[in-house]
Amino acid sequence: IANNYQCIHPKDSNLRRCVVTNYYYPLEFCQATYILAASQCHKLQMIRMHPSEVWNWRNGLCLHKEIDKRLKALDLVFKYDNLTDTFRVQLLYDDLFVRPIRGITKGQLNHTSDTTPATFGDINGRELSLPPDVQPFRKVVWFIAYSAYRLALTHPNRAHQVATETSHTIQEWAEVFGSSHSDVHNESPAMTRWLANSDT
Repeated sequence: IANNYQCIHPKDSNLRRCVVTNYYYPLEFCQATYILAASQCHKLQMIRMHPSEVWNWRNGLCLHKEIDKRLKALDLVFKYDNLTDTFRVQLLYDDLFVRPIRGITKGQLNHTSDTTPATFGDINGRELSLPPDVQPFRKVVWFIAYSAYRLALTHPNRAHQVATETSHTIQEWAEVFGSSHSDVHNESPAMTRWLANSDT
């Protein structure tokens, strides 16, 4: 994963580049991680992928551990933009905007000496820094995002206005997350019903 995303520091193999911040961190803070956990590999069949694809490097990214933690908790997702062929960070809960990201500074985000702690709001909308022609599986990103949005939109105890204001119908999901592309399944009516009614 780290090799394919060019995230190993050219002069220090103990440093990894987070594709969100585009900054190098020691291994204890930033490592290659799977987007869909191996324990959830059976869910790949739901989007017409083989469970073994969970081990494919395209089911991975190099992320700072604090960002990865929020991705795994479905607090944030990566949205694919058809027009620019890019992925961007999307927070789903209002309280995250002011929450500091432990171990990340504003200077690391904008390449300055600013040591002010960055907040999750600082990375909202930020484009993932990926090498040319190298991307994670759009279908997996779509599936994780859809699951996270469905959870946010029904969360009874956490403000999620940011999620509510984002398009989330089945048709809009298909457009936002790139179902027109070859590696993303165009949902059959049965698949659409499953996505609309299944638990995450």
